[in-house]
Amino acid sequence: MKIIDFFVNIFRPASRLGFLVVIFISNNAFAACSDVLNWLTPPDRDSKIFVDYMPHYKGNFDEIGVIQTADYLAFPPPLPKAMLPLSGTEKLSETRVSKISFYENDGKGSWRICRLEIWWPLQFVDNVEDRDAMQEFSREYSKANPFLSSIAKTHLAFGARNYFYDKKGRLIRIEFGDFTKLKQGTKILTCREYDDQDRLILLLNPENSKKCANGSPDLRDEWLRLRYAEDEKGSVREWEELHSGDHSAAWSKRFERFTAGKMPEVIHGSALAKSKKGLTIIFHSNAGKLDDNAANTVVDSFGRWLGATYYFTKPSVPLSVLNAPDTLYRYERRRETRLDSGQVMMYELFPPSTHVSRHRYYYFREVLRNEQFDAFGKLTRVITVNDWRQPRPGPHPALDDTLLQAIVPRLMGHQIYHRVYKVDANRIPKLIGVSWNRKVTANRTPMDLAEVVYGTPDGKVRWKSQEEFQKHFDFSPVAAQVFPDESGGRESEHF
Repeated sequence: MKIIDFFVNIFRPASRLGFLVVIFISNNAFAACSDVLNWLTPPDRDSKIFVDYMPHYKGNFDEIGVIQTADYLAFPPPLPKAMLPLSGTEKLSETRVSKISFYENDGKGSWRICRLEIWWPLQFVDNVEDRDAMQEFSREYSKANPFLSSIAKTHLAFGARNYFYDKKGRLIRIEFGDFTKLKQGTKILTCREYDDQDRLILLLNPENSKKCANGSPDLRDEWLRLRYAEDEKGSVREWEELHSGDHSAAWSKRFERFTAGKMPEVIHGSALAKSKKGLTIIFHSNAGKLDDNAANTVVDSFGRWLGATYYFTKPSVPLSVLNAPDTLYRYERRRETRLDSGQVMMYELFPPSTHVSRHRYYYFREVLRNEQFDAFGKLTRVITVNDWRQPRPGPHPALDDTLLQAIVPRLMGHQIYHRVYKVDANRIPKLIGVSWNRKVTANRTPMDLAEVVYGTPDGKVRWKSQEEFQKHFDFSPVAAQVFPDESGGRESEHF
C-alpha cells in the first residue's frame, strides 16, 4: 500500500465523502494552536499535548449517510482536569502510527481540541530517499515546539486535522492538511452552522464547491440540514434532510423526518427526492388523509395506523409538498399500504385532484386480487387469483368475503385460478368469469404449467387467450393500471 493511501485511510472520517481543497477562509474562525492563514505553523508551547487521546474524534457522515450523535454537539467534550498533568509526558509508539491531540485554552476555564496530528515511526517508510525528505521536513516543522522537536528524531509527521471555532466557542469547521502534499494546502472536511440556541442546523461537506456555505449550500455538495420544534418535552427534531450531490449538480435528498402542521393534526413521515424529478416518495407517513377510506386505512393487530407510502408517478413534484402535505393531491400518486405489518401490499393509483382509485391490487410475489371501482368509489368488480381472501386482521374490506362463491359446480375436479365477480349496488357479488385447468388432476398445478382456459361458471370457454380474458375484465397480472411509471408493471423494480 502506498504511504499516502494508508495515511488518508487512517485520517478519513467514517465516510464515503472524500476530502476537499480549501479556498475559503472565514474571518470568524478561531483556533489558538492552528494559524487560520498558515496551517503549517505548529502548535505553540502553551498547548496541551496528548498521545492517542481522542474522545473528540467521531467522524462525520457514516457509511449509510447518518451522522453520529456526537457530531450534533456545538461544543466538543472539554479536556478532563485530571488529564492536565499528563500533557507532554507520553511517548510515541515505535511499532504503530501515533495520533497526537493538541488542546487550547477556550478562554472560559477549559481546554478544547484544536489540532490532531499523525506521526509514523521511521521504519514505516522503506524508501530511504522518501524517509530522508520527510524527516528533514518533520525536524524543520517541529523547531518551535519542544515536544514535537523531540519526537522528530524518531518519527515522521504526516499531516494535521485542524478544528476552528466561532466567537461563541462553537465548532464551525474542520480541515485536513497533508504534509506530503504541501502545495495543496488544506482541505475542508466539514462546515457547521447553528441556531441561536446552539443547535446544529447544517453539517456540510463541501466536496465540490470547496467552500463553506452561509445558509444556502451548493447543490453539488453533501449536507445534513436540521430543523427543530418545541413540545411538552422540550426541543425535538422535526426536519432531517440529507442531501447528496455531484460535479454535474445532479442531486438526491433523503428526509429522515419531516413534519408539518400543529398537534394534534401534525403530518409526519420520511421522503426521497431527486434532481429533475423533485419529490419521488413519501413513506411511513400519515399524509394523504383525504385519500383514506375504510378499506385502505389499515391498522395492525394493536389497532395502530402505521401510515402509508406515496410514489409520485409523474415528475416533477416540488419539495414544498413536505411543508404543505395537502398539496400532494395535485399530483398523480400511487399509494402503497402494507397489510398488518405483513408482506402483502395493497396498491392504489389516485389521479390528480381526485380521491378515488379505479383499481386496487393486492400483491405478494404476484397479484393476489384486483378490486375495481366506478368514478364515485363504488366497488363494481372483484377478481381473485387462487381464491385469495382478505387477511385477518387487516383493512375493513370493501366487500364481505364470505359472500364470494368459491365452488364452481360445473367445474368440479378442475383447478380454478381466476374468479371474476360482478358486484351490484347492494354489494352482492355474482360470479361471472373463471379460468381453470382443462385437465382434471388431483395435484395442484401452478398456473404457468397448466393448460388454462377462460370462460364462464357453467364451464363454457368464452375467451380464446389470457390476453383476451384480461382485456375484457380490465385486469393485469402485473397491476399495470397502478404502475403507469413502470413499463413492466409491478414486476419492475421500482424501489
